[in-house]
Amino acid sequence: MASLYSKLMILFPDANIDVKDGPDWVLHDARDGKGVYVEEWNRPEPQPTEEQLEAVDSDANNWEAIQIVRKQRKRAYPDMRDQLDQIFHEGIDAWKETIQAVKDAHPKPE
Repeated sequence: MASLYSKLMILFPDANIDVKDGPDWVLHDARDGKGVYVEEWNRPEPQPTEEQLEAVDSDANNWEAIQIVRKQRKRAYPDMRDQLDQIFHEGIDAWKETIQAVKDAHPKPE
């Protein structure tokens, strides 16, 4: 099951946040077994219902998987300066091989 945050990001891709809490909503983890819930809703649209959230669970799971791959690739890519240096010294084809190796090692989910 996808996280509440992921489900909200699927329903509101234009959300003005880069972290779990932001100007559009504030999430809270009750830590009492009931899990995470919306503590504060600041969007003009109504807060989504449980049914609306469950309807996007599959898409949210995929979104989470893509976020994991993006983080893995970000860590695996050479520093931008090193990439530019490789292009200068070895050419664009060598650089493409380096980048493709990272993409192959961390494929996006289908």
